[in-house]
Amino acid sequence: MKIILSIFLAFFLSACGVKLSLPKEVDLTQEQMKDLNLTYDWYRSYDNAKLNEFLNFVLLNNSDINIARKTLLSALARADLIDYDLYPTLSGNLGFGADKDLNSGKQSKNFNNSLNLSYELDIYGKLRDSASASEFSAKASAYDLENLKISMINTALNDVFELAYFNDVDKLLRAYLSNLEQMKELYNYKYKLGKIEELDLLNIEQSLLRAKQNLLSNDQNRNLLIKNLQDLLARQEGFAYIEYFKTLSLNDFKTLSPDFNIPLKALAYRADVRSKLNSLKSAFKDYSSMQKSILPSISLGGALSGSDKKIDDSFKFEILSGNVKISLPFLDYGRVKQNIKISQFTYEQLLISYEQALQSAMNEFALNYKDYQSDTLLLQNLQNINIKQELITKAYYEKYILGKSELKDYLDANNTLNSTQQEFLRARFNLLKTINSYYQITALSFNDENLEFPKY
Repeated sequence: MKIILSIFLAFFLSACGVKLSLPKEVDLTQEQMKDLNLTYDWYRSYDNAKLNEFLNFVLLNNSDINIARKTLLSALARADLIDYDLYPTLSGNLGFGADKDLNSGKQSKNFNNSLNLSYELDIYGKLRDSASASEFSAKASAYDLENLKISMINTALNDVFELAYFNDVDKLLRAYLSNLEQMKELYNYKYKLGKIEELDLLNIEQSLLRAKQNLLSNDQNRNLLIKNLQDLLARQEGFAYIEYFKTLSLNDFKTLSPDFNIPLKALAYRADVRSKLNSLKSAFKDYSSMQKSILPSISLGGALSGSDKKIDDSFKFEILSGNVKISLPFLDYGRVKQNIKISQFTYEQLLISYEQALQSAMNEFALNYKDYQSDTLLLQNLQNINIKQELITKAYYEKYILGKSELKDYLDANNTLNSTQQEFLRARFNLLKTINSYYQITALSFNDENLEFPKY
């Protein structure tokens, strides 16, 4: 009998779908993951208590994160709902009926009640596969939430650093504006003496107007960034953190040292990749369940019922009944086969998506390594340029004090120094962003311990 059942099962499954298999997963031991020393909360390495509090506030109150939490709650509730299919279903009925003989006019009434119990035998594991699919789907939502939190940390950090950058640029632009105003006074004096043309005076006035425009643009960018930070916080109670960040400089944050000596296969433990993998596992279980939906199913039913003219006597439940129902879904072969095909194509789509996510993670890591090298070299080069320009500016100042050079030469050198300092600040900010990207790319999870499963 078992042989016949196995042949019967194999025939129907092979007739209604191809054999699918999950890709081989990357296998790293817990010790190997510990050696990598990669963490979700890399921001704590900046040793700034206010920054830590700010990011914790964002993770708790950000609207996008809270929406993702609700999505996860829905997925968890859906998984729990499907689990009920594995257990008997209890239901009840209360009924009342009345009859009247139109010839004699005689009337009668009847009360009937019942308690019903039904249960589908999970002979082939169809219901268990369906429940597993929902569990994997819920886990995918949990990883989506984790990935969003990591992304929000990165966005918030970059916004804080950019605000510090705008703070520093504001100081440099004001110093530059002050230099130009001194130069304008000098040019006005020279113009009155006839030592320069009006064109020279117009050029310095034009430079002064552009400097004021740059200062206004920087202020606009700063205000927009503050608004973005407010959106991230979502609640006005957190706006006090922004007031603190308004006073900071890029020099208040140290430069972390990322370690690129990690195996690429470890990126399979990224939250976004794990989400794709769990979605794929869900589709695999759904396909397995759908394949088995063509097979006959057996449902058991039982009922305790009572019927009487009096409502009280109808609750005595004196009648016990039972039934066995055999469903033959393979008779609707065409419809079932198409549903299996749809499930198969869904799996194949998610397989491509998973493979692409894994490849994209490796591509991001490789690009981040190149960006880190380039940003580091650029920053070092600009630092050398700044050192040289500081020496040049100092030399012009000393020559001016000794009367060997005009004030204009010193102010020109000082303006050049101001410009190189702005370039250096931009390069430092870009390096901090690249380092943050590294920690976002390499935020790995060896198991499900970091996942948030809210209660509902």
